[in-house]
Amino acid sequence: MFNLRLQPPESGEAFDKLVNKLSPYFLRVTDRPWTYGRSGQAQFGVDHYHQESKKAVQSKNLQSMTYAVVLEELAKTQKFAHVITQYYIVCSTPTDRALQDKVIELNNERRATGLFPVELVFWDQLTDIMNANPGLREDYTGIPGISAQVASFGQTLQSRPLGSASEAKALITQCLPAEQFLNFLLYYDFSSARVPSGAFEAVQHVTQKLQDVQLYKNLESKFPNDQAVQEFRSREWAWWEAWEWLAPLLPYLQQFYESIQSRTSWIETGEGAFMAIYSAHQPFHPSMRQQTAQWTTTAQALAYFFFDHFYDGDLGFPPFLLAKFKPMFSW
Repeated sequence: MFNLRLQPPESGEAFDKLVNKLSPYFLRVTDRPWTYGRSGQAQFGVDHYHQESKKAVQSKNLQSMTYAVVLEELAKTQKFAHVITQYYIVCSTPTDRALQDKVIELNNERRATGLFPVELVFWDQLTDIMNANPGLREDYTGIPGISAQVASFGQTLQSRPLGSASEAKALITQCLPAEQFLNFLLYYDFSSARVPSGAFEAVQHVTQKLQDVQLYKNLESKFPNDQAVQEFRSREWAWWEAWEWLAPLLPYLQQFYESIQSRTSWIETGEGAFMAIYSAHQPFHPSMRQQTAQWTTTAQALAYFFFDHFYDGDLGFPPFLLAKFKPMFSW
């Protein structure tokens, strides 16, 4: 499975909910822990508590994680009324070796005196968990609706051979509807330094699928009988069979996706959810327009490719596409 570079949520509440959802994976238990207390109540350094294993979790959505924060949260647990066998501090920051070294030394001291140990879980580990579990990753990125549609369509395709490019086109337009997607690529104001999250996630979904197929196709060429290849081929049958026709799309789609993904993070505003260069703490500034020039260029290149290969009314798609868009594609 191709790994996505995911960004942590901006709000502490969203991060805390994500930690609770992923906690069975790093706690190594079979069910989610309780959410301990609620906003405004004293929680004594514990956000989530797994009663059976007696493991406690504290989530910290911070710009930087320090040893002082670790000691501060540990001090709070002294007033926690229940047994703790292991304490996890889950943070939204990248892995920090220096901080890990300090916590290792701290744990040596705590074990010597019979106190429970502390384990740090960084954003890198949460990302690894989501990338290793496609359902979690797609739920986090907001794609499950698209995935469900494609899965249903893939089952339909399995009932007959994929003998022509028309099924591949139908598969791609199932995810990226023709008129809606071309309108977005050609008319959206990318100089606003943000992209609607729904459009971004649709592009992300198709890019992800094609990157995965490319990865496993390459693996198959070296190890034809590899079990992982066979499992992927069975699971993603429609995308696998469509690769012959969809492979030329990947470079165009990837350039557009990566030009946005590399500079933005998720933000929710009164107008909706966006992938934006700015954040709630750093509002839009006109200078940010300079950072979006590549968005428009790659969007137009992608639009040309889509029109030529998938959306041309002469190839079985609605004629209105020719009337509305073809003048824009005169060379």
